Amino acid sequence: MDSIPATRRTAIFLRHETLTHDMGSFVFQTRDPAAFVPGQFAMLDLPDVEGDRAYSMANLPNDEGLWEFIIKEQPGGDGSVALFDAFPPGTELALDGPHGEAVLNREAIDRPIVCIGGGAGISQLISILRGAQADPTLNRNPMTLFYGGRRPDDICAPRLLQRAGLADTVACVTAVSEPTADDDWQGPTGLITDVLHRHLATWPDPSNCEYYFCGPTPMTDAVQQVLCRGFAVPESQQHFDSFG
Repeated sequence: MDSIPATRRTAIFLRHETLTHDMGSFVFQTRDPAAFVPGQFAMLDLPDVEGDRAYSMANLPNDEGLWEFIIKEQPGGDGSVALFDAFPPGTELALDGPHGEAVLNREAIDRPIVCIGGGAGISQLISILRGAQADPTLNRNPMTLFYGGRRPDDICAPRLLQRAGLADTVACVTAVSEPTADDDWQGPTGLITDVLHRHLATWPDPSNCEYYFCGPTPMTDAVQQVLCRGFAVPESQQHFDSFG
């Protein structure tokens, strides 16, 4: 991975877009270019919030200094209150980054790309998929996104792929773990790790893929078990971040 030194700089909040009932896209701008590798994250020092918060970029590096993060609202969380309830455009804060090593492997030119996530883990995965599509050595590799949520209104992956210009190049498998009788859900049900296992069992060589995943620690642990124990995927082909 090309080393990009982490830098602390001032960022200005530009806009917020609602994605689901508890997730949104937040865009900030810095005076210097947004230099990072797809898959990395930044630390935001939110006003009146103690301690920095880590969020993964959803966009690509750019000279305009634009940093986009897909963030999940956490009830009662100081960061969520600041972002979702009281964050007017023009607000200045400190942005420190980039950080993280679970990034797009540009040397895996002969392996299909598989991304797995849930919740705001989609932010990192969208950046990785966008980076692969923009890379002439990777953009012909098959790409698949597995994305899970509790209820149908948690599923934002198809919309985000469409928004990023990825809908025609990325196969998307979505699953709901807790559908109710009132939900009009026709797709797979169960944990996304179980759905992943069922799909990989039908693939000719799942051990020859490059895997990227992001989510809560129990979810990333479960994905590792599926890949290592179920399909003997080398650890060098697994790239992940976990969060609480």
